[in-house]
Amino acid sequence: MATIKDVAALAGVSTGTVSNYLNKTKPVSPETAQKIADAIKQCAYKPNYLAKNLRTKQYNDVGVLLPNFEDNYYIKVLQGIEVVFRDTPYTINLSLSHERKDYEISCIESFARKQICGLIVFTSIPGEWKKYYDTFINRGIPLVLIDRKMEGLESSFVMSDNYATILKITRELTLNGERNLWLLTGPQEYFCESECIRGFENGLAQGEEGKIITSLLTKEDAFRAIVGLSDELREEPPTAIITTSENKAKGIIESLKFLGYCQREIPVITLGEENWNQMTGSMAALATSRPAIKIGSTAASILIEEIENPVLESKNIFFSDSIARENLKNYPLFSAPKGQVVHSSEPLNVLMLDTIQTHALKKIVDNFKETYGIEAKITVVNHQNLLDRIMEEGNSDVIMYDMPWLQTLIQNGLLADLTEFTKESNRYQELFLPRTAELFGQWREKVYGFPFMYALQILYYRKDLFENSENRSRYRRRYRSELLPPTTWKEFNTIAQFFTQNCDSVEWGTSFPAAYPECLAPEIYLRLLSFERNNLIINSSINLFLNNQNVLKAYVAILRLLKYVKPDYRHANDESVVKDFFNGKTAMVITYPPFFNKVALQTNQVIKEEDIGYSEIPGGIPILGGWGLGINSKSSRIEDAYKFIKWACMDNISSYFSVLGGFSAVQKTYQNDELAKLYPWFPLYSAAHRVAKPIVPPLNRQGTVIPQNSVDDIICDRFYEILERETEVHEAIKNTQSDLASLTQG
Repeated sequence: MATIKDVAALAGVSTGTVSNYLNKTKPVSPETAQKIADAIKQCAYKPNYLAKNLRTKQYNDVGVLLPNFEDNYYIKVLQGIEVVFRDTPYTINLSLSHERKDYEISCIESFARKQICGLIVFTSIPGEWKKYYDTFINRGIPLVLIDRKMEGLESSFVMSDNYATILKITRELTLNGERNLWLLTGPQEYFCESECIRGFENGLAQGEEGKIITSLLTKEDAFRAIVGLSDELREEPPTAIITTSENKAKGIIESLKFLGYCQREIPVITLGEENWNQMTGSMAALATSRPAIKIGSTAASILIEEIENPVLESKNIFFSDSIARENLKNYPLFSAPKGQVVHSSEPLNVLMLDTIQTHALKKIVDNFKETYGIEAKITVVNHQNLLDRIMEEGNSDVIMYDMPWLQTLIQNGLLADLTEFTKESNRYQELFLPRTAELFGQWREKVYGFPFMYALQILYYRKDLFENSENRSRYRRRYRSELLPPTTWKEFNTIAQFFTQNCDSVEWGTSFPAAYPECLAPEIYLRLLSFERNNLIINSSINLFLNNQNVLKAYVAILRLLKYVKPDYRHANDESVVKDFFNGKTAMVITYPPFFNKVALQTNQVIKEEDIGYSEIPGGIPILGGWGLGINSKSSRIEDAYKFIKWACMDNISSYFSVLGGFSAVQKTYQNDELAKLYPWFPLYSAAHRVAKPIVPPLNRQGTVIPQNSVDDIICDRFYEILERETEVHEAIKNTQSDLASLTQG
């Protein structure tokens, strides 16, 4: 384990300077602070905070005061808080007020006795601001409030914008002609509840008053409140009941069922929280999606900042509920009633790639039949044969295609023009990650398909090996640098060499997939993209080969790497390299998450989940790739086929698809905090999207698109000659460029 002396030596400063930096006892220049911070990261140094606390009598306990655990919203907020504090010196002290004044005051006094250094709180006594001021604020202990403001108290505040959410829901209901709306809220002195009332009142149609009922926030109080209004329910039942928490919704629904009503007659709408399970996430007819985990993590981050920098100004941060940004007409409660689904006797024929996403879709295709009354028969074909199958046969209604194939399929007249279909909805462009709608499905201002399977490469590595003190020490002695996830291809090769030659815990640094062009070509392009990073516009894959110097650098980087990879690279493919990693044979693997997840589910892995780290790929520029779904221009069922690709590609099933290991291009999938817990690399994935570059098929002199597989075959065939020692590197590059030039002549 690294010590303060190791940090000082690496940073080139004294141990006293490091101590001043850590304990903030004396000022340290920004340059020195950065050196120490970098050294701490490189050494994976973790201070002994318990010893420090005993020595300095400073405490790192933080208080978290929640109302209860009955409402899932508070649990998710706590999850967000815990994630932030997990790898810090701070320890969470948790208490529950149960919405009782005496309990909350007792919790306050208990926190004070424990000498907490900061507090996050949902207060149930917003009028008692002076108690908090005297106990905490006046003693320099920062306070972050969630949802419930305390007027007169200078403290940071975080909440979801309940006003905008309730306003939008109420307006939409009134625009649909709904009258006699009810709102059941908690105590009005809670700021979050008063904001709901304000949104409700401003959303009502002119001349409409609606009914506002306040009660405590338990489901029992909600039950009592509705049962107490049973006479009004009989005389003039509300057309909808809006409420402010899942807990209250449970009490309302229970009371309505008890009294003989169902949600078809009186739908219940509630503020909820993000869930991937949209059908069972709530008992209500509609639950909104407050970003509860993000609210908790933001409150925790603010508290840490204010503990460590007491002069910071307090903040007020409001998060938007995702439903406030969406068209409510897309929700069944606000859309026109659908007629009975008429079932078609003939199945829709769908031709798809044999991959985990396709098999995930096959498992849930019954939902398509349930939704549209159309059976879909999915046929899968491997990557090497799919394009030929698409070009040869005309029986499929829906076609799955690799992104570089798009223009070739269009020019061959194989894809139907879907432009008029997409004009029906403004969601088509805004739904997907930036650029994906255009790259996966558009050409010359027309739409031919939707993004279905979205993929970028990620570097996965063995954290246990990278953080092993003996490995770190050996690496430092040998290369005079720290053992960290590589950010350049030179570092990647060096680390692969180290693990192959100097580590007894693993056989090889990495594996390299070169079994066929579909595996090898991306490896070549990845390195070319990083060496061409200053060239902002690369028109096509052929243009990548125009700079002879960068092609040589890329080839040399691969050839050097091959000395330190698992020797079976001529037979290794995208799945086998991941199996090597999970079987403990390699220390690193660069791959697409779908392959990683597929192998993880199928392999009795040797490597524990907690020992796997992830990072951006060396060079920092992944290939923006993936697959789209289009419609065969010869299909006699264009409208039914369009229903299928809309169902498969848009947000109807994107959350379920992700849970099963399929990753779509739908933006909100990567913003869902619950899914980010399942796939911690989601933020990295969406960040890498901003710098990723597509491999664009070139045009010949006649302006016709050259199939990307033709380019890949030329590049890889010549590279295989190098691997087989049939040709020298310079000669192979010259021959490749000559072959590509001939290809462009048409």
